[in-house]
Amino acid sequence: MAYATTYPYTGEVLETFPTATDAEVARAIDAAHAAFLAWRETSFAARGAILQKAADLLRKDADAYAKLLTLEMGKLFTEAKAEVELSAKIFEYYVQNAESLLRPEKLTVADPAEGEAVIVCEPLGVLLAIEPWNFPYYQIARIIAPQLSAGNTMLLKHASNVPQSAAAFERLMREAGLPEGAFINLYATRSQVETIINDPRVHGVALTGSEDAGAVVAAQAGKALKKSTMELGGADAFVVLADADMAKTIKWAVFGRHWNGGQVCVSSKRMIIVDAVYDEFLARYREGVAGLRAGDPFAPETTLAPLSSQAAADEIKEKIRQAVAHGAKAEQIGPPVPNQGAFVQPTILTDVADDNPARYWEFFGPVSMLFRARDENDAVRIANDSPFGLGGSVFTSDTKHGADVARKISTGMVFVKSDQGRGRPALRRHPPLRLRTRIAGARPQGVRQSQADRRRRHRRPVLTARRASPAPCVARVTCDGWVGRWIPVAPASAYPFRPVRFFAFAARLRPGAAARAGPRAARPPVSAVSSGRSLASLARSGSRSAKPSSTRGAGAPSPATASAPAGAAVWLSACKRRHASPR
Repeated sequence: MAYATTYPYTGEVLETFPTATDAEVARAIDAAHAAFLAWRETSFAARGAILQKAADLLRKDADAYAKLLTLEMGKLFTEAKAEVELSAKIFEYYVQNAESLLRPEKLTVADPAEGEAVIVCEPLGVLLAIEPWNFPYYQIARIIAPQLSAGNTMLLKHASNVPQSAAAFERLMREAGLPEGAFINLYATRSQVETIINDPRVHGVALTGSEDAGAVVAAQAGKALKKSTMELGGADAFVVLADADMAKTIKWAVFGRHWNGGQVCVSSKRMIIVDAVYDEFLARYREGVAGLRAGDPFAPETTLAPLSSQAAADEIKEKIRQAVAHGAKAEQIGPPVPNQGAFVQPTILTDVADDNPARYWEFFGPVSMLFRARDENDAVRIANDSPFGLGGSVFTSDTKHGADVARKISTGMVFVKSDQGRGRPALRRHPPLRLRTRIAGARPQGVRQSQADRRRRHRRPVLTARRASPAPCVARVTCDGWVGRWIPVAPASAYPFRPVRFFAFAARLRPGAAARAGPRAARPPVSAVSSGRSLASLARSGSRSAKPSSTRGAGAPSPATASAPAGAAVWLSACKRRHASPR
């Protein structure tokens, strides 16, 4: 792939950049790992001071940072400035909240005599972020802010059409005082991405992009037994009920579908209107879209930006043609867009039948699909008839009733908009981190995303334990997980991730168990050992030379667990069952 800055409004190639060499990639991994060894010991206050400085620098040079966004991916200059401010707010959110979010949390156990369970958050190491071009700064800020706050270090492979934005953010973090190697931008190739994922010092990868790219990276991560998170697009339902305030609804619809040129994962791509108000909505929506003005993204009067590239524009036009070929009706709206630049004429698609494949596509541009629903139940049916599950919204004058409708929509997050003011998130299908847990094998529920993401298996467990010689001991099981957490920063599409380790502490072993406990006070400190050691080989009271059993497979405990304490064997089995169960 070629890394280049091409101005979408004119098609002019402003600057090109060579891809990274294999030696540069190797040095970057070395530097990121070396930085992690020191960064993980840094206090929350020190980490927060750097993030706050980055936020201050973004605001200080907001126009310069925004100009680069417009030049590289074509977004309106006003929207680019808003993205700079949003990125600064994300930094400040973690400055204020990271320490409390990562504070150890004691869990309630069924029988206190069995011991206690505590969630302890620890950094994992070097992580790789593969980010898209639609929000070049925001996509970086939403991943590095939580990860740096948690003590991890980051490697970035950004989209090939925003190389200067990626480099600018790397310079920003250095200027803010981030240690060398803690955040590195790489103009990596696809083969180098696989090399990075396979490096044992890299502990996970987060990708935002297409399902095709996600499938490739997830397969590579799975083969390497690495953690991965995929956000693979969306086709959000915009449900309009009969009692909606039509004037406000139309304004939200026009904005929600066309901001950032329509290139937003959580934009309102599928508008589902109940029959009673469908005709009124369609007529007024036409008028609203016709009021958009395409042109120079730096001009204040421009309200519709070009797409990020000519290739992206051509792809959208081809999808429209295919939708029409399968029976849909396409209506171009508004004055003609400029002949130069990567523009697409705003288009409304109607009569998209159940057997039309376009019904299940994501149109990443100014294309609106409108669906007439017989009633509210039919609106919910249409909303749920999608392979995507990212977000959605319900428009009504009755917030309580809107929440009831929202609960029936199977997607990650649904907003309810009423005529009483700003909308609020009525339902998050997968709430912020709350554990549904047994005594071991904790199973966190993350953010529901695309269909491909929902098919992912959960993270593999890693077991660690420490045997305290023949004296009293407490066996410890650790299951690593990497889960999503919604952060209340507008727009509500941030997907920061935090590394979590789940610690289950066993009760003191009773007389008669395979490993007999002496006085508790004599127990030496419990500490973690390498994840390759098995619980059985550490907790048993017999020989220390027993071979460790693998924690990667599923099924019954290995023979080595036969002489382990009963609780330890149960925990080992539970973690294996967790590994074997699909998410």
